[in-house]
Amino acid sequence: MFSESLILTLTAWVFGLVLAGWILVWLQNDLQYLFPRMHNLALDSVTMVASGVISVLIALIMAKLSVRQVNYD
Repeated sequence: MFSESLILTLTAWVFGLVLAGWILVWLQNDLQYLFPRMHNLALDSVTMVASGVISVLIALIMAKLSVRQVNYD
């Protein structure tokens, strides 16, 4: 159960980081005039590690919840 949850959450984590990177580039290129401090925004390592840790914690919680519902009798 944990491996399935981990695969799903890590896939969502990677997809979210890629999407955030694309949106950040789009904002910096096309809408910079709306946000005066746009050049200060970035995806740094702290953001990536924190979101990765949250993904693993969510996988652990989901695995724990799914194991509680499975009856092994």
